[in-house]
Amino acid sequence: MTPTRLRRLLRDREDARELADLDPPELAVALEVLAEADPSDRALERLTLEAQAWADLEDTALRGTGLRLGRVVRWDDWTVTCEAVDVVSGHDVLARVLRPHARTPAHRRRLSRTARALAAALPGPYEERSGADPAVCAPLPGGPLVEGAPPDVAVGLRAALRIAADLEARERAGLGTVDPDENELRQAPEGARLVCLQLSADPVRLDDLVGRLFHVLPDGPLDAVLDGAVELPPASMAELAPALLGALAQELASARHGVVTRWKSRRHAHDLARLRALVDRLSGFPPPAGRGAVGVDMEGRTTVLVGDGRTLSWGPVDGPSLAIVSEQGLHPRTARRLLRARSDAPPSARLNALVDGDIAYAEHACRWVAAALSLRTVRLLLAVPT
Repeated sequence: MTPTRLRRLLRDREDARELADLDPPELAVALEVLAEADPSDRALERLTLEAQAWADLEDTALRGTGLRLGRVVRWDDWTVTCEAVDVVSGHDVLARVLRPHARTPAHRRRLSRTARALAAALPGPYEERSGADPAVCAPLPGGPLVEGAPPDVAVGLRAALRIAADLEARERAGLGTVDPDENELRQAPEGARLVCLQLSADPVRLDDLVGRLFHVLPDGPLDAVLDGAVELPPASMAELAPALLGALAQELASARHGVVTRWKSRRHAHDLARLRALVDRLSGFPPPAGRGAVGVDMEGRTTVLVGDGRTLSWGPVDGPSLAIVSEQGLHPRTARRLLRARSDAPPSARLNALVDGDIAYAEHACRWVAAALSLRTVRLLLAVPT
């Protein structure tokens, strides 16, 4: 029996619910009054006996080899498990010692077998202390898990999975399932650890443990699995572990999808920024300066393309010219007319000789106009919200 389990059993009874939070001596007296009022209630009689045993253990000066025993964590018919301090090293340990009436050679050998079974089946420095008051000890990595502030999701997830792994390791080693007391769930650098010196032969429903995992992990990916386990408690951690692993795998897959999506979004934004910078850089190149003949108008006049390095105009030699590039920028309609004229009547050496133009300049300027139109289209597309 553990204090946690005893208080839970009391909360399940309407006549004893208000007694669950009493100190052990007061609890034993209050339960004895209830038992006297209804002697036929065998479950209440059992709870009364357990409460009396707890109160007696709290009041009895139990001894241990080199140990200073403190808070009672668990007890059975022949041993009691307590938080303790090693008087030599000063380290906190969990110690299981014989109860006063069980200090017999047979019970000493039984305690020794328990120590060897724990050391052989589970990793960790389990220690057997012999002498006048034998004990089985295990170091406590930190304080009780319930005493810590509610952690964030990542820390709580690591703690919950570490406890589940410790319980499953006990089952695989043949040590049985235990219903841990809240003081056997300890804070640890790896999140949490189960420190328990009890061997169990019978399966135990882990409904209370599931409720405590909810406390450790208030909002996380395991909520749906733990909620289902509260409604239909598992008989062992081996029954609950696959559901926990499945929920964790689903959460990891979702997290990976989110990471990939964010990476693609950042990559797209980076590429878009680079493209905009390149378009802005190319748009800064001015039109070439020079003079060249390009095409013939509807009246048979040779048309001339003239640039001064800032503006570009096109029209008949002896008539008004159309602005292709002005101080306001590119004029796309006129630019497209120029390119159509160039397509219908490509620049020729004869026409350029007539207007004192340069055929190489005419080709260069037309390519610049075509590129400027393409850049304008790209700028319009980049201006569309993505």
